[in-house]
Amino acid sequence: DDNLSEDELNLICGVYKVFTGYGQAVDMSWWPKPAIWQRGNLNVGYWSHACKEWFQNQLTHILNGSADLRSVKKWGSSLLMSRKQGKLATKNAKLVERCILRKE
Repeated sequence: DDNLSEDELNLICGVYKVFTGYGQAVDMSWWPKPAIWQRGNLNVGYWSHACKEWFQNQLTHILNGSADLRSVKKWGSSLLMSRKQGKLATKNAKLVERCILRKE
């Protein structure tokens, strides 16, 4: 089985269950979960220079204690940087798909 379980993904992303005052739990994490990353504008189809800078910045904040755990909602809004990046990711995915289909 090549897929990671939800527990394994949660471990990698540093997910904590944080209990609210209403008897409910919210997932908070140091890193965005894969589904959130895929919807974010840094996801342009490859690990870009912007991705590397973002990762290094987040890691620095975690290591020096200035990072905060974020909810799924906060991760989602923080990864929406520019509409142009989202359009680029969509165009890249379509181009890759067309190239793959031509080779088959």
